[in-house]
Amino acid sequence: MRQVDDPVFGKLDFDNDWCRPFVIKFFGREQRCKLIVHGDESDEIELGQRQSFAEFDRAKHNLMETVPQAILSYYMTILPELRARYGESADVEAPTVVDPEQLEGTLNLKAVYVPYSFDRGKRVVSLLIDCSWMPEHGLAVRFVNEEVVEVGPQDIAL
Repeated sequence: MRQVDDPVFGKLDFDNDWCRPFVIKFFGREQRCKLIVHGDESDEIELGQRQSFAEFDRAKHNLMETVPQAILSYYMTILPELRARYGESADVEAPTVVDPEQLEGTLNLKAVYVPYSFDRGKRVVSLLIDCSWMPEHGLAVRFVNEEVVEVGPQDIAL
């Protein structure tokens, strides 16, 4: 397995993308996940990726405090559809909630994902999350220039 020691990301191993373990507060608790830097083994990590991650890492404590409410807002928009899909098991699979912390047990942070930097004016980082109410698609929280701009299925980030 190829390994690099990047000045911003630290030691990364190549496993379909550049990866390393990462710890971040998610719903107020320290969580272990993967840091994934999108790229090919033969490519250099982009300056834009470094800038995106450096700014995200610098602001992560404040940014991560906004995530629970952003997820709750998204969940509330899709809740009627989820409850209709789950039918009789809706109270278990897609419960009605009023507080973001009520969703915490349904979520599992898998990765902080840094995509290629296609737009030079935008620093993009996403959270990739497994969730019980969207098991086939997963959930993503997408940050652009250190602001939550979108919550939705993981394809918004990948």
